[in-house]
Amino acid sequence: SFPTRRSSDLGDFLMRILICDDDLSITQSLSQIIKTYFNKKKVNNLDIITFNDGDSLLSDKSQKDIVFLDVEMPGFDGIYVGNELKKQNDSVIIFIVTSYLEYLDAAMRFHVFRYLSKPIDKQRLFQNLDDALELYYSINQKIAVETKSGVTSVLTCDIVYVEAKGRKVIVHTATADLDSTQTLQFWIEHLPQATFFQSHRSYIVNMTMVTSFDHELIYLCDGQFTAYLTRRKLDYILPHSFTGVTLNIPLERFFMLNKYDKYKNDKIFKNFDTHVIWLLIPTNILIFFINFKSDSDAF
Repeated sequence: SFPTRRSSDLGDFLMRILICDDDLSITQSLSQIIKTYFNKKKVNNLDIITFNDGDSLLSDKSQKDIVFLDVEMPGFDGIYVGNELKKQNDSVIIFIVTSYLEYLDAAMRFHVFRYLSKPIDKQRLFQNLDDALELYYSINQKIAVETKSGVTSVLTCDIVYVEAKGRKVIVHTATADLDSTQTLQFWIEHLPQATFFQSHRSYIVNMTMVTSFDHELIYLCDGQFTAYLTRRKLDYILPHSFTGVTLNIPLERFFMLNKYDKYKNDKIFKNFDTHVIWLLIPTNILIFFINFKSDSDAF
């Protein structure tokens, strides 16, 4: 297993959080909840900016780390804006905040980080921000790759996978392969737990790079790279290989949507007692993380 990083280890990174909603009361409320969360975490290197339409947000050329998007807004809608942001920077962490469940499929296509319903549940948002902060740290973490010719500093988010090949350990990035003098165990201990997973005794993969997988191989970066997957690791990779989408709705409400009703008998339940359900839709291989409540909590 990998060591867990603390949110307080963020160092001097300035985090920019953008909120985009045409409802002023939502932007104000969400901004206040986020400030409260980071105050409790004692994280001060924070910049929160609000927008009331997608056009204005896309005109902002500055760094974007975490973005909260409404869907139905004047001009560009949140789905279009989310897609554009991912084209500009695939590492941006996007929350979709809406009252409309029917946009879930479109949001999944650009790997939305969380799909939250209005009104915002403060405690649930705090939990999701814990995950976002861990991911943010892993994206911005640099690590030194020691080679025979010297030391190269790389962002961990640029590492696609690490491979032990005979006596060599190779760190594969999208642009270069680095022969590391560090052991595979070193990489197991130092790569961030939030994004890296040891799929095989000789492979550590960046889960954000995973495109698909079967019972033997993991395909990364649209199939440009492959890594071995041992059968005993398959149970882990299923719930971790795709973006988790948190739905604040009762399970029955989810299956009221006609397009998903046909999958009702195909669902795979795990951890039912913790009210966390992994739902596998076999035809698209999409994993949904459904946190369901009682009918009284439905929006």
